[in-house]
Amino acid sequence: MLGVAEYPAFPPALKNMIQLLKLKMPTVPVSGDVPSKYPTQFIVVQRVGGTDSANGTINNPRFVFDCYSSDTGGAEELSELLLSVLKSAQFTRYGPVQFRAFSLEGGPQEYDNPAVPGRRRWQFTGTYTMN
Repeated sequence: MLGVAEYPAFPPALKNMIQLLKLKMPTVPVSGDVPSKYPTQFIVVQRVGGTDSANGTINNPRFVFDCYSSDTGGAEELSELLLSVLKSAQFTRYGPVQFRAFSLEGGPQEYDNPAVPGRRRWQFTGTYTMN
């Protein structure tokens, strides 16, 4: 009889991504939700799907990164800083997670959020291979 191996659950990708960004960007608030009071700059990370490898040991979660600031230039600058942090964290271990390759899939681009008055948003999407 053919069997299927038992695969462990992947570490929570969103939680670990937020922890990585908090470690690497300690002066910028990072969370999975828009804060109730808006700091001058902040980052919101959402997981929007992804894939895993055929053998079930490598996870490829896709994230949307929203960079907010009080002006467009600041939001663009924050998005470029965030991109540099994500690229620099490739092929390193933080806590229980091995962060492998980062792939930018769209953006960065200006994408205002009318639900957050007084803040401009730049956004990009990317996949981070993790295990």
